[in-house]
Amino acid sequence: LVRDGDGEHARYALKAHHDAEARLATSLAKVRKRSLAAHDNHTLRSALERMERAAAGGAPSEAGEVGDAMRAVTRAFARLDAAQRGIFRQLLVHRVACLCGGPGRGKSFVLGLLVRFFEACDVDVCACAPTGKAATRLSRCIGDDGDGVVASTARTIDSLAHTKPDEDAASGVYVVDEVSMCDLAKLQMLLDARGRRMDYLVLCGDPDQLPSIGPGAVLRDLVESEAVATTRLCTVHRQAGGGREITEVAPRIVDGT
Repeated sequence: LVRDGDGEHARYALKAHHDAEARLATSLAKVRKRSLAAHDNHTLRSALERMERAAAGGAPSEAGEVGDAMRAVTRAFARLDAAQRGIFRQLLVHRVACLCGGPGRGKSFVLGLLVRFFEACDVDVCACAPTGKAATRLSRCIGDDGDGVVASTARTIDSLAHTKPDEDAASGVYVVDEVSMCDLAKLQMLLDARGRRMDYLVLCGDPDQLPSIGPGAVLRDLVESEAVATTRLCTVHRQAGGGREITEVAPRIVDGT
């Protein structure tokens, strides 16, 4: 066993798990500290400013200024609330960011829109999730813009980590949904395989969910550490279907009522 801390704050872990946690923290720190010059940040910032002006009721972009994909993203961006838009601004400042919130808060919709935003700016994106079911759901969110503009499909973390990337492929954005399901080994596997190619890393999930089956509560620990920029969504956007839905009950469980 390895002891971390002293007295009543001491925590104990198997040495293998303690070493895995330290290694994962180091891997995430390397991505977080990477220079912001890897991409043309000015291009991304200009695209975001155009979307913000359009959402505020400003003059729309000229037809020849942006493509169909960016116009579709701009229309969807206008439907977001202030908290949901915040993750876009954070990613122009931070290499690693967490998008958190309970059920029905619109996390997956925002994540899908982020993928389409980066792709519309000609930035390579890899979207993934811990399970096949979660990856399929994320793929639907990425392509669900109502305009027939479909971005890349999501993959499982295992599939992405065990597929050798094209040596000529550019670095880009990696988005991971349902990170609350990820244990230490799962996320480390992704960083080992693709960490050098991550210009941005977006981790999305609900830290109040049950932790992963394997060792570690990666998302919850990252949020509580305040070492990673975090956007927390609080407004319920899912329409009620009658009765006490999980969107109503979950907050009461979390706050103890």
